[in-house]
Amino acid sequence: MGGQLSVPTWGLNRMFTVFVDESGHSGENYNDVSQPFYVCAGWLVECNKLDEFRSEIINWELQFKSPRELKSSKVLRRVDGLSKKLELFSALAKFASPTYCVIEKRFAICAKIIESALDHTYNEEWRSIRSRDPEAKYNFAHELYDLLDLSELHSFAIAVRARNPAQVEVAYKKVLERVKASQFLELHTLLNAAPVSEVVAYLSSGTNLTNAINGTALFVLMSNLEGFFRRIGVSSWHLCHDEVVKLRPHFLQMHGWLKDGASDWFNREFGGSLPTGPYRIADLTFVDSSSEAGVRAADYLSGTLRHILENRNTLFEQRDDVVKKLSLMTFGPLVRKGFPDLSFPPLFHEVLSSEVILEVLRLFAGEPES
Repeated sequence: MGGQLSVPTWGLNRMFTVFVDESGHSGENYNDVSQPFYVCAGWLVECNKLDEFRSEIINWELQFKSPRELKSSKVLRRVDGLSKKLELFSALAKFASPTYCVIEKRFAICAKIIESALDHTYNEEWRSIRSRDPEAKYNFAHELYDLLDLSELHSFAIAVRARNPAQVEVAYKKVLERVKASQFLELHTLLNAAPVSEVVAYLSSGTNLTNAINGTALFVLMSNLEGFFRRIGVSSWHLCHDEVVKLRPHFLQMHGWLKDGASDWFNREFGGSLPTGPYRIADLTFVDSSSEAGVRAADYLSGTLRHILENRNTLFEQRDDVVKKLSLMTFGPLVRKGFPDLSFPPLFHEVLSSEVILEVLRLFAGEPES
């Protein structure tokens, strides 16, 4: 899985702003074939470079002569849309670093099945073997992803979304039957150790499908950013997001968790890797994107990442140099665990199936290791 790179402690007395936006939000509909991925992405900018960062964005936007706020989707509809994005991101790389969390919704359904069944409060087998082991859960979710076909995941997601215990029980028992008939013996043992009634009650309670994918992505992104800034000794950072009312509770909850200093509790409960020490997040704000170029740049990044993922096979077959360069700039951290052109490494995290990761890797075929 993704993570952060360790770097020397050079961040003392430095302050950063992180602009964040999202793409692919479909609420609790995890079967939306038109939006199979959710992306939460943005830019890390040192505060003394904010003016230059914003100027680059505004100057780039002028060429489109848009009477209204320019959106990522509008740029991507152009024949030269990806070239234009590459032009912008190359310019921004002088002042900022990209950060993102990508979640494949189909994989998230598998993760929710595992998370619900391997709950330490009622699964004694799991509690005795690997209590709160996020890496093992991730691997089990991969096994389910490989085992269950799209129609089975579709039925399960519909049942959970409806919060109908009878439907959930039928859908969950079908999952158990499929696992029983498979070669995944350890997974079968662990799932059977959870009382069906408990799992069904949990899945029907409304805390469904990872408590909304957007909340999970935000949790991953903010905890990774806080951990990174603690490691390099940054004095403070400020998070700025588009003014979306629905996301405010997630932001505020994460803000409170990060500031309470309870790193051991946080890591134990959520499988995080948050270093101990004083918190670095100073503030978070919600702004109208039409008045903040940094948030618009986050929209351009999140939309581009989703576009590359959803069209990865077609883009690969085209073997277009622009696509290769843009993919390397955006997904380079995912593949290479580093971004050598920038003064500090980006943060990243992926919740993707191995199938998708392999397809992304194909975009880098023949690229030299720089």
